[in-house]
Amino acid sequence: MNRLVLVLSLCAVVAGCGGESVDPKGTEGAENEEAVLKVYANFQEAILFADGELLCDILANDRVQDVERQDDVSVDCATAASLGLGSFTDEEREAVRSAQGKSDTNDVEIDGGNAGVTTPSGNEVQFVKEGGNWKLDLPIP
Repeated sequence: MNRLVLVLSLCAVVAGCGGESVDPKGTEGAENEEAVLKVYANFQEAILFADGELLCDILANDRVQDVERQDDVSVDCATAASLGLGSFTDEEREAVRSAQGKSDTNDVEIDGGNAGVTTPSGNEVQFVKEGGNWKLDLPIP
């Protein structure tokens, strides 16, 4: 049941189906915006190809632990995420596919070590900077 909630949460956030001080106007801000968009693009790829390993690579550390604790069973993140991602319907994957490439740096808001991307459907995907890298900070139910 929790895996279904995970899948529906991922889909709703991405496609609308069912730290440090950064100057966003400066070079460092632009680099951060591009880095956040790259993680967001990887998130979309993980959904499209049911790639649990990719999803776990881009998830914030706390979220990886949440995935591994789904259903009170200890399973590695990639396996658990692959099972959840494999549950997407063709329609849900198409919604993600149609949203690919439609976000740009104007859709990114950075506030220190936190960032958000406003998706084409108006949802916001959250990111956090960990160890100098942007990670997906998606709440896992």
